Amino acid sequence: MMLSEELLNGAQLQHELGISSFMMYKMIKHGMPYRQLGSTGRKYYYLPEVEDWLIKQGFVRKTKWTK
Repeated sequence: MMLSEELLNGAQLQHELGISSFMMYKMIKHGMPYRQLGSTGRKYYYLPEVEDWLIKQGFVRKTKWTK
């Protein structure tokens, strides 16, 4: 599978992680990895990369990701 087929937009990532948009933007501010198409394009997320980052940051997946 190609990486572009695995990229999620913000709404899809929020759904997959069970988080609010507020929590997602807070995580971006703290270094959550994302891909951006062009210098002003939308942010896209690679779920395995984000999940690895969450684990390294001390988050644990229960029903949703928490710290």
